[in-house]
Amino acid sequence: MARVTLVGYEAVKIVHVFLDLIEARATWQLLEQSVHIHPTYGEALPSLARLFTQ
Repeated sequence: MARVTLVGYEAVKIVHVFLDLIEARATWQLLEQSVHIHPTYGEALPSLARLFTQ
């Protein structure tokens, strides 16, 4: 089972992204290739995913 812990004042703005990815059983590679609508914190997630795939 995948789990995510988010901490921060604006964490609620990206929790939906992780929920969708977990439900889809997506990989970090899929997150890295995804495009998120601007301006959101979610658009920074592909950069974060690249750190996990290296």
